[in-house]
Amino acid sequence: MRDHEVKRITRFRGLHLNGEEEVCPLDFSLSCSNLEFTKRGFRTRIGSTLDYSIASVRRAAIFRIPGQAQRLLILNSVGELFDSTNLGVPILTIGAMTDFSVVVMYGRAYITPHDGKVGLPGEIVYVYTGAGTARPAAGTSPTGFTLTAANSPNSGKVEAGIHLIGVSYITNTGFITKPSGFVSITNIGARKLDISNIGTGPAYVVARVLVSTKIVASFNGDFINQTYYLIPGGQIDNNVSTTLTVDYYDADLVQDASFLLEQLEEIPAGVCITNYNSRLCVGGSDAEQSTVWISKKGDPESVDAAEGFLEVNPGDAGAGVRNMYTYRTQLIINKSQRTYYTVDNDQNAVFWKPDNLDASHGSECHGVGKILDFGETIEDKTIVATRSGLRLFNGTYATIPLTVNIDDLWSRINKKYFHTVEVAVDSEHSMIYVNAPIDGQTSPSVVLVGDFKEGLDSENIKWCPWSFPISAQTIVVDETFATEEPVLKIGAYTGNIYKMDPTATSDFGYAIDNFYQFALIPSDLAEDTEEGIYHFAGVILNINGAGDLLISGRNQNAASLFTATPITLSIVKGIDEARLFDFTGQKCSILIRMASINEYMIVSKFGLLTTWLWADHA
Repeated sequence: MRDHEVKRITRFRGLHLNGEEEVCPLDFSLSCSNLEFTKRGFRTRIGSTLDYSIASVRRAAIFRIPGQAQRLLILNSVGELFDSTNLGVPILTIGAMTDFSVVVMYGRAYITPHDGKVGLPGEIVYVYTGAGTARPAAGTSPTGFTLTAANSPNSGKVEAGIHLIGVSYITNTGFITKPSGFVSITNIGARKLDISNIGTGPAYVVARVLVSTKIVASFNGDFINQTYYLIPGGQIDNNVSTTLTVDYYDADLVQDASFLLEQLEEIPAGVCITNYNSRLCVGGSDAEQSTVWISKKGDPESVDAAEGFLEVNPGDAGAGVRNMYTYRTQLIINKSQRTYYTVDNDQNAVFWKPDNLDASHGSECHGVGKILDFGETIEDKTIVATRSGLRLFNGTYATIPLTVNIDDLWSRINKKYFHTVEVAVDSEHSMIYVNAPIDGQTSPSVVLVGDFKEGLDSENIKWCPWSFPISAQTIVVDETFATEEPVLKIGAYTGNIYKMDPTATSDFGYAIDNFYQFALIPSDLAEDTEEGIYHFAGVILNINGAGDLLISGRNQNAASLFTATPITLSIVKGIDEARLFDFTGQKCSILIRMASINEYMIVSKFGLLTTWLWADHA
């Protein structure tokens, strides 16, 4: 012991899986699990508790209405979508829906059902206001009636000549449908107009509005190919009244309503949906995989059928639109392995220009880091899961991925099911969570956790995989309404949503198996390394916690293994604990572990007692 030197490690930089074990730097770990990093070291991660009880979970997403408690939209295994405020009755049921994406605009959730790769065939975008059930976004024109128009006995402004009158519904989300129920009236002049037989609409219709042409010189029976205007005073602010008297000069008809005739009555379902510049954008439908439908600014359900879409290089073989997000003033569009961008030029989307930004990197429908409901950008960067690594995007992709230190682990993601990868970001606590299918799994099987408190770059981020008693099918960083603290939540295909709980030392009654395996000592990267055989006599740890700390060791090829007597931890802080053993080999790696329920460790220093014996390897 008197001849032994203490090889100390005082900085802990997380998992290193990039190349052979011998090239792992001393301040990294050869393997670790279920740990979080502190300013001085690492500790067992916090536990988790039940948040929502539900039979199965495929996907969960945040839905926030200003001034109300945070809620989740939760999809189960039979295509039922629930609002977490009422898990008894689904807000939408589509049997073929195995996944969905959502964007919240103006306090409403716009939901697109899909299978992870394309929008569901024949399906559409739905809107949910937070009460009742979701309904198709936009809306169909009035049907089942024809207006009746007559010259009023009362004097008024309407000029002599032919006017064409129609009516549109106004929905509870502010959408104005195509006009219908048209009637032609020959005005005698200087009279008001009495309109009757104004049909009522579905329950979501809250008002109706009349439209009119100016004087038509001659009418050939074609109501559609005309120029219509909203009639001043021509709105009925209920869904009950069937008559209205209007009075206007042609000069009063200034608000053009002709665009209503060209609107989509239903928006095709896509695999991705986002808010760009107050426009609803939906991309990757089954029928038109390279098309992005884009609404009018400030009117998310109003999409021009003829000009409200953007074609994004349909020539990309087998590559449809998979994700979209806003970066500064640009709309970034991801295909699986392509990235494009476009800019709003205040015209309909067909006049926008999609430009190729990157021909080798792209992402999938849940592969862009979501930051609560505030967007995707942190420190003017977006975090994107590409097939070659998790990368920062700031107009271009970073050359070195954030996952460079765990490149061997990232390469084990099942690329065929890369569309199941999900990225969530807790910007307040500087944490990234990547849910991914590893080693042939067809659905996510491990959560890769990146701690970037010391810097959002490949050099300073610290990685550690987390696992749970259930496989995390979906992850979301939600916000606790009372405290406004971000919290990671995980949903299980086998049922329930669980939340991370700082007061919990188990995962809803199951032990948190957590461990840290230190790099091989002596390190091939150290300048003072002398080849040969070493004697390893024990470890010194600055550690506290609760439970029995298991200690084991091995040489560089795991041909020689040993275990040491466990250390019973105390909750008293600042204690150096030592454990002696007798091991001889070329190199040694120590693993410390807590494996029983309610056990945890907090580590801030590690030292290995070692001395060189001889150079002969025989």
